[in-house]
Amino acid sequence: MIFDESFFEGEERDGFYIRPMMKRVWAVELEIVNVVAEICDRHNIRWFTDSGTTLGAVREEGFIPWDDDIDLGMLRADYELFLKYAPYELPEGWLLRNARGDQSPFSMTLNVFNSDVIRTDRDSLDRYHGCPYGVGIDICPFDNVPNYPEEEDVFHTIASLACDCFVTSRNGVKYDDCEDEVRERVDLIEENIGLKFDRDIPIKPQALMYADQISAMYMDEDADYVACVEFYTSNKANKKPKSAYMTTVNMPFENMMLPVPSGYDSVLRVSYGDNYMTPVKAAPAHEYPNFAAEERKLRKIYEEQGVPFPAEFE
Repeated sequence: MIFDESFFEGEERDGFYIRPMMKRVWAVELEIVNVVAEICDRHNIRWFTDSGTTLGAVREEGFIPWDDDIDLGMLRADYELFLKYAPYELPEGWLLRNARGDQSPFSMTLNVFNSDVIRTDRDSLDRYHGCPYGVGIDICPFDNVPNYPEEEDVFHTIASLACDCFVTSRNGVKYDDCEDEVRERVDLIEENIGLKFDRDIPIKPQALMYADQISAMYMDEDADYVACVEFYTSNKANKKPKSAYMTTVNMPFENMMLPVPSGYDSVLRVSYGDNYMTPVKAAPAHEYPNFAAEERKLRKIYEEQGVPFPAEFE
């Protein structure tokens, strides 16, 4: 991708200052989106913007100034196709983190990263616009929600059990060493759903795997609504009309065009309210910027070496 040098300059948008390094991270995220788009094009996989990225495309024609990541979405069938091809078609060294096979999972969404380590070698810096940090984007599967209220209640209950079990469990911890609330959820899942946990391996990745399986259980059924189950379980109203995602419209986003759900108005009203076109600086779901922890680590390395932190990383 081509970026004008001015793109990487610090600037103020809507009264919020965006650091040059944040701009570099944005550029790498857009590079990752471009690769995802190429894979999807090759295999006729439909995808679309999600959450703050949809809002940014509609309202800002780019990133919301205080946003630091990119969110994409796919209906479950397309998501499964992407998981089939992406591991073999991503650039060498890139990573996929999702519900399958990740022994230290941190999210129910699929994450595509260009790296999981800090790299300050010139080849990597040249390739990734001077960004030394590992950068990723999120891809959320949208799953069918049952049409009948009684059936939806059951779906919501069992999905919530598995999601809560994942969220409350800790990486690397087996059943006997889990907190009481985690063991209680494991027991309830086994008693009421019939899924079995292996007591000899960590609970967290198993809970995530089951949450993903439960989320997809209505994939082949007719449905009027879809949801990112991770967010639906904490707020049952957080479901969107499936019709909103059946087609997309291309909209400008920084220096590229992104496919936005054609029913973006109804989608954004559910997520952000009727006044979504009015900028509101909301608290981020994670520490801002998303590279803050890595930056602290890198600063410490330079400090221990008695070398000033390079101006190019500010």
